[in-house]
Amino acid sequence: MTTEEAVAKGADLFAKAEKAIAALAKEMPGILAAVRDGGHLGGIETMQLTAHYSIIINSAYAHIADLHQEVTTKANEKGIDLPTIESGGGR
Repeated sequence: MTTEEAVAKGADLFAKAEKAIAALAKEMPGILAAVRDGGHLGGIETMQLTAHYSIIINSAYAHIADLHQEVTTKANEKGIDLPTIESGGGR
């Protein structure tokens, strides 16, 4: 695998991970509400689970973003030309 292929693969994997985490954050309230409305969770239990998953999802997103930043910074330090994480894809 060439450096360019590795960079493209890494960028794709980070994008997929970030999208998956965003989808979880968006969809989980509806999932928990449906389970609650089906009579399988109480209101307080639903609030507790919602708070707990929010913490976990935010932590996961922060870890992925930190790793993305670290890998990007290391690549730039080694002279590999790729966008910084803050640039939104530009240079």
